[in-house]
Amino acid sequence: MKEFGRPNVFDVDPRAIEAHALFFQGEVEDWRIYRQEFGEKLQAKRIVRMMKDGKPHHIVWLERDGVDEKSGTQYKFHQAACSCIVRASNPQDMEPMRNCQAWLDGKIARAIEVKENGNSALFQQMVETYQNFDGTYDQKIRDADKVHQA
Repeated sequence: MKEFGRPNVFDVDPRAIEAHALFFQGEVEDWRIYRQEFGEKLQAKRIVRMMKDGKPHHIVWLERDGVDEKSGTQYKFHQAACSCIVRASNPQDMEPMRNCQAWLDGKIARAIEVKENGNSALFQQMVETYQNFDGTYDQKIRDADKVHQA
């Protein structure tokens, strides 16, 4: 029986533990602590290891759960993020990451991984979401998928 207030470590995906440990370091850990002060809970679910300028620049899939500071509305959503997120002005601000090539490439790598794992529906959903991103990004995923299959 699980005690209240204590997580059952057997219920935790080891990939989430790795993602949390690798992503929340340095200024990103400082940012996580800052967001906690506003009552936001951040959980890294998956990680794609990327490089930027010769240094690790990992991409994670975050679960963000909190209350909007201005409206008081509760939110819970998933977000692909990289360490550029520390420059975001609010939880929905994606602008700092949109200019990050590692973030873009990491999202493509994750989409292909999802398809390889047999989840065609989620892969298609990712393609459609990315199509709304800039109108060309979905094609980049399709092109990368073709190269990967060859």
